[in-house]
Amino acid sequence: MYPSPLAALFALLSTRALASPLAPSTQPICLEICYLQKPDCARNGFPMQQNECWTCCTREPPKPEPPLAICLAICYFEKPECGRGSYAAKQNECWTCCTPQQAQVPPTDA
Repeated sequence: MYPSPLAALFALLSTRALASPLAPSTQPICLEICYLQKPDCARNGFPMQQNECWTCCTREPPKPEPPLAICLAICYFEKPECGRGSYAAKQNECWTCCTPQQAQVPPTDA
């Protein structure tokens, strides 16, 4: 049994597509937010006006950075007593408990 010409053409096009790298996008990557005034954008970002809105854009995709700490989504009005390996942190008007990312949280005994 011989391979069909169509299968050979498909195989040739598939390997050719894998061999040619994709060109990087020239379109900026922008936040989906509408500022009424020109914003101060984060590092490696630039402001761009789209119709009536301003937004922040970048030329390269963001590289995720791990958080320095993982904090509870709880608002205490007074400084709390946090568990082992955690610390109290004030965020705006709220207090919460945070754990450094490197710290291992011990399992709880049930």
